[in-house]
Amino acid sequence: MNQTHEQHDDRAVMVAKARTGITGLDEITHGGLPAGRPTLVCGGPGCGKTVLAMEFLVRGALEFDEPGLFVSFEENIEDLHHNFRSFGFDLKALIEQKKLYVSHVKLSRAEIVEAGAFTLDGLFVRLEQAIQQVGAKRVALSTPWKSCSPVCRARRTCAPRSRVYSSGSRRRA
Repeated sequence: MNQTHEQHDDRAVMVAKARTGITGLDEITHGGLPAGRPTLVCGGPGCGKTVLAMEFLVRGALEFDEPGLFVSFEENIEDLHHNFRSFGFDLKALIEQKKLYVSHVKLSRAEIVEAGAFTLDGLFVRLEQAIQQVGAKRVALSTPWKSCSPVCRARRTCAPRSRVYSSGSRRRA
């Protein structure tokens, strides 16, 4: 992990960074993404959110020996494997080597409405088990576009558990 300085009111603050291994991104972020903290990536359909997340995980596993967990709420595992093969990523090999865990979570709006009050507790249990299974140091959730808006909804939902699933941290919030 890299250490970089952030300038605030003429005071230098050390910020631990998790290198991404993505060409150019580590340079413009001064060493990578903040380690031990969640990073929310927003954008419209097709802008590259899923590609960025998967490349962060694959490069983490291959270049930094940091296993990863990818959770998709839209694309199934076969589609992901096919899509990322075009980038030269062999997801199946990484899964077999226990360097990557890929999970497809299907959430049906009808099931949520029928069940009434909905919490994410079941999802967090599933995430915790997957993290333990491969010893994940990096976690990425690829949510449906509709659920990403507005950003404040994601922050309200994810903030209470953010320390659990951020890079380098596996403590309960």
